[in-house]
Amino acid sequence: MNTLVINCSPVRNGATAEIVHIVSECLKHKFKVKSICIDDFEFGFCKGCRSCHSTGKCIQHDDIDAIMKEYEWADIIVSVAPSYWADIPGQFKAFIDRCTPWCNTHESHAELPGEKKGYTIALRTGPGMPECERVIGSIEHFYGHLEIVSCGSLGLCSVECKEDAAGRIAEITEFCDRIVRKALEDVLSEQIADMKVNTVAVDEKAEHPIYFDKTEKDNSKWLELLTGALKESETFEIHCWNEEKEWMEVALQYGTLKASDWKYGKIITGNVTPEFMDMLLNMPKPLDIELDNKMTPFFNVFLNNGFQSSHYGTEIYRNEKDFFLEDEVQ
Repeated sequence: MNTLVINCSPVRNGATAEIVHIVSECLKHKFKVKSICIDDFEFGFCKGCRSCHSTGKCIQHDDIDAIMKEYEWADIIVSVAPSYWADIPGQFKAFIDRCTPWCNTHESHAELPGEKKGYTIALRTGPGMPECERVIGSIEHFYGHLEIVSCGSLGLCSVECKEDAAGRIAEITEFCDRIVRKALEDVLSEQIADMKVNTVAVDEKAEHPIYFDKTEKDNSKWLELLTGALKESETFEIHCWNEEKEWMEVALQYGTLKASDWKYGKIITGNVTPEFMDMLLNMPKPLDIELDNKMTPFFNVFLNNGFQSSHYGTEIYRNEKDFFLEDEVQ
């Protein structure tokens, strides 16, 4: 995936630039990465003429076009911004103002190609997180109007110089790992749509997708659906990422590895036994729910009757013959 990391500060060799460097080094092992600094470009302020509201184009022609070409190229955008008086630097705000031709609040407007994912890292000198949150909010607001999907953020307080940034490598690296994980999960979801993972074909018209978002306080509804599906199934498949060795070992107690070309993880298949059902139904809801409100620690649980628990149980697909009606879990 193409990843653009942006230094939103006019300072090319300070703490923000150091964080951009750390992020770029972390992500280049998985993605194709470019990094730019807002101060590398020359452009004028928005004139407020509103010509773009009807044409989708700016009357000025300068380096904004070059920056937007980088946005068009990227699948993932990581904006790294310091707090200047409790908000984004003026140079980056001037850039945002010039993006009005791409703003989705008026027609006609220009559009960025594809579905892009946006991440934000905010840093400030002082100890209070609210100032970082305000910076993050400004950038995520900008993402929203360009229809870039905000997928995560990181606030770093007490960072004033390069040395301070270097001392936060562990937090930044963990954040980068989350970016990689999210991207791989999205790729896997697309692959799963084309994989024949069940031994019984599922009639697509009979499937009823159910989604569990962050408003779901526990996994009781997920367990209710799973209980009914397990009673009508004979075999299972569990998908685990390579680094999820703990859960892979648990699944292997009830099945065996299945041959697969999925290089990022393993697939365990086996029979649905009383012991397997007891394990699955009595496993506590995971606590690491920052990215997904996980119902289960297993990335995918598929049953041969057409029941599919995907993305840690946040997406459920099931056959018409499943035990419970959809209105019971709404």
